[in-house]
Amino acid sequence: MNKRQHPSQWETAKVTEKWQSLKSSVHHNMPRKQPQDEEQQQRPKEWRPIIIRDWSIVLLLTVTFGLFAGVLTLVVLSKVRHGFTSVKNVSGDILGVDLGISLLWVVLPSAIFGIYGQVVAAAIDAFGFRQPFVELVEGAPASKTIALDYRSLMPGQREWTAFRNRHWHLAVPFVISLLLKTAIGPLAARVMVEQPYAGTEPVTLNQAYALTSTIDLEESPGWDLLPVLNIASATKVYSGSYSRWVDGNHTFLSFDFPPAREGNISQASVTATTSAYFARLECQVLDDLDSHLYLQPDPNNPSHSGRFYLNGTDNGCFWRTNFQVSQGFTTYLRTESNTTCGDYGGSSFSGRFIVAGGAIQSMTSYNLTVLSCVPTYWVVSGDLTMDLRAAARNPIMRWDEDTDNVVELRPQWWDSFEQQIQQVDSTDTTTNFNAVSATAIGRLILDYARRTSLDPFAPDTMIKSSQEVFASVYATLLDQYMVRRVSEPVQIPGKLTTTTDRLFVVYPIAGVILAFLVMVSAILALILWHTHAYSSVLFEEPVGLLGHAGLLVDSVVYRMAGGVRTLDNFCGQTSDDVTQKVNVFYGPTAKFRMEDRSDPAKARIVMDARGSTRRGTLGSQSED
Repeated sequence: MNKRQHPSQWETAKVTEKWQSLKSSVHHNMPRKQPQDEEQQQRPKEWRPIIIRDWSIVLLLTVTFGLFAGVLTLVVLSKVRHGFTSVKNVSGDILGVDLGISLLWVVLPSAIFGIYGQVVAAAIDAFGFRQPFVELVEGAPASKTIALDYRSLMPGQREWTAFRNRHWHLAVPFVISLLLKTAIGPLAARVMVEQPYAGTEPVTLNQAYALTSTIDLEESPGWDLLPVLNIASATKVYSGSYSRWVDGNHTFLSFDFPPAREGNISQASVTATTSAYFARLECQVLDDLDSHLYLQPDPNNPSHSGRFYLNGTDNGCFWRTNFQVSQGFTTYLRTESNTTCGDYGGSSFSGRFIVAGGAIQSMTSYNLTVLSCVPTYWVVSGDLTMDLRAAARNPIMRWDEDTDNVVELRPQWWDSFEQQIQQVDSTDTTTNFNAVSATAIGRLILDYARRTSLDPFAPDTMIKSSQEVFASVYATLLDQYMVRRVSEPVQIPGKLTTTTDRLFVVYPIAGVILAFLVMVSAILALILWHTHAYSSVLFEEPVGLLGHAGLLVDSVVYRMAGGVRTLDNFCGQTSDDVTQKVNVFYGPTAKFRMEDRSDPAKARIVMDARGSTRRGTLGSQSED
């Protein structure tokens, strides 16, 4: 195994003898000055890498300015136009791989800036490769000339070496080059993003419907409440879709939609000020139930069958109801309406909607909840936003009511509605002769309470269920029968909102890219200036061993390399050995320069040891 060993005293003397022969060469090759004008006239044309020649740098600067202007233009357009273009994601596949058009604004910027970054990095690398040959013009230590090759250093090591050698004009570009190779491409891939943008424009809409709140008292209202209750059951209990102009609690006066807009529109909606009609139940729980309850047992089964009688007075309005209790049934809910309380115009004394229900095990074991509710009817104006898609399941997107403009509007037919809603029976098909077991609205209240709570007869649950069901039934009734077309439509202002998918620039990423482009412009300008201000000793591209050998002909470096090869402990590390011997015998201040560089036939690398502090000592040892 070939190992490096510490040289003995004899070996040191031998090295001194071999380097003695170089002394005369060093002194002989001291710099010889020539007139500056003559040197410039005789000097052949300097070779530079293609990528850092003037036309290449100017071309790169032009591309950089173009990219800067392009990114800046996209930023401005994205800000002013709320996205610089509309897009439509059309997908396809190749060999089963889904390829959407959205890949275009991800791959294309990444490819452009990735290639651009690699080209600029190559220019910076060529600029660094030239540096040792620039140092040979005036002379510099071995660490900056014959022993320096920035291309052979690893990322990070190259930047550190440039800072250590005080090559500031290279250190900063090397850092930027590293970022261009690693960061600019991924950043560019995220510089554009697809986002929905909602644009608005004013429109004029026709409203051709109105609520029929008055009817001829001598005629029938012309409604059928059974389908109304069925629709309310389908929506409340079974989560069905509401009618287009009903949201469950309100019925809205409809208006005509504007014509469909052409283009890449992902969603369209229209907003207009309209009226909403709704009903409320203001309920309270009946306290002291035993004082309002009378039980009449069935003589044939007094323990489990009989009739429950309930009555009470709510703000001067007397009401009563009763229901039959039979053995084998444990759940009961009864509704009743009283429409003969108070004056016609006073909602607080108009009528009562009674809800009584509970679990009854026997005539002596029961748990009842009784509600006394006052129905009220209202109209409010507000802004309604409708989805213009024909296939929208719930087209009502938003309702913003004006809480300062809520008006009580009791329709003329309110008493007919409250009376007839109790006349729709719910039959139990599991009993003989389809016996009537409850009213339809009572069963609906119970079913909805069971859907929303584990304890359907809890007071809060019954109040909420009664209010929701009553409001839904009233809204459905208006939508099906009482909102009718008028002969003369009115025009109302509206606002059309169209949502399109547009490409936006991500401003922070665009800012980073613009900063990169500014720094690259400064670096390219530095390269252009430096290559003119500081020439190198290269007359051709040093390609391969032959190209480098041409620089070493009749050179002190060549003789030094040959000298270290004759050492007994030579291991093939020519660069390390030569650098070490130079530092030992001449010191780190010994400079290497190109002599007669204006004449390619005579140009050679010489060593200038005049600044060395060890030169005298070495000379004494050599001469001895």
